[in-house]
Amino acid sequence: MSDKLKIRITGKSLDYYFKELLRNNINLYNLDKTKNKLEIIIDKRDYSKLLEIKTINKVEVIDRFGLSKFKYLINKYKLFIIFFIFGIFLNIFLSNIIFAVEIENSNKVLVKEIEDEVKKYGLKKYNFVLSNTRLNNLKKHLLENEDIEWLEIERIGTKYVIKVEMRKIPKKDSTCLARNIVAKKNAVITRFDITNGEIIKKKEDYVVKGETIVSGLIHNKEIIKNKVCSTGNIYGKTWYRVKVSLPTSKLIRNKTGKKRFGIHLKILNKNYNLLNNFDNFKINQYNIIESKIVPFNISFVKYLELDEKEKKLSLKELENIAQNMAEKKISKRLKKGERVLNKKILKNTINDSRIDIDVFVEAEENITDYFDISDINIDELNEANKKE
Repeated sequence: MSDKLKIRITGKSLDYYFKELLRNNINLYNLDKTKNKLEIIIDKRDYSKLLEIKTINKVEVIDRFGLSKFKYLINKYKLFIIFFIFGIFLNIFLSNIIFAVEIENSNKVLVKEIEDEVKKYGLKKYNFVLSNTRLNNLKKHLLENEDIEWLEIERIGTKYVIKVEMRKIPKKDSTCLARNIVAKKNAVITRFDITNGEIIKKKEDYVVKGETIVSGLIHNKEIIKNKVCSTGNIYGKTWYRVKVSLPTSKLIRNKTGKKRFGIHLKILNKNYNLLNNFDNFKINQYNIIESKIVPFNISFVKYLELDEKEKKLSLKELENIAQNMAEKKISKRLKKGERVLNKKILKNTINDSRIDIDVFVEAEENITDYFDISDINIDELNEANKKE
């Protein structure tokens, strides 16, 4: 559509006003007339003629088409556009500045050596980022250090992270002293993975904390022949009681199918959703400008309207949620090779809009612990056993 304006005239004597429009040779498009309102579309060049018509009626521009609309939008959002363009250049500039250099290694002497070397190559705070060629040359130079086994330089935004591994010097194996394997906590034994020692308990035995499961004293009938370092792992069934508190209802959010496109602006900790009139909505966000240094972000977004309703949860649903939450909580404590075996509800208590649920969780854990027996004298112990 060419350069046009949509005009609304409200008031009395609209017939007279309409005749004046025709008399002034003003082209009219899409005429919409009621008793007290007249809406027309005219060429922009005729707008000055329209304003010359003397009238007490209210005349207002309600829409624009073609170049007029483009100019109107530019003028309306000019501050935003200026800020947007400035933000692009600011982000490009800041993204090419080094704001931090981190060296990941616990050896302070080595870290200091690397810091001094990378500064010589310009890798330091507030300098411009290095080219790939210069970065590769720096890496080759650092690897000439005989104390370094492996090194990687990674750029994360405006930060460089230098990961370093020192060359390892083989250490002598430490001597494993004679010891028993004992229970770390109360449990029922589920499985053995023993490589050395004399097993004195069996599967399904209940053991208490500190009780010996594998002895480092090796017997031949009633006589102790030797003492060894017991090695291996013992797994046992352990128990936990987890209390979970939940609301008895949850908010259900469904898409209505309505959508709008707009701009999301984040400055510092404030969020602005432009061109959006939904009360409840979900955002599909596509970043245009983002800066990790300056807390600033501009995104093109699609707003999806949501319909929110409260849903009352059944007791079975609440108990299932509670069991899953309890399992996750215990699973976080477990290590590799350990697992949750079973879970069940002990009791529940409803208080107003919440419910408290006690969940019993059964797990399989590594219950291996050690007790030093290196000071035991085998001969004296055998002699004492004979006297008994």
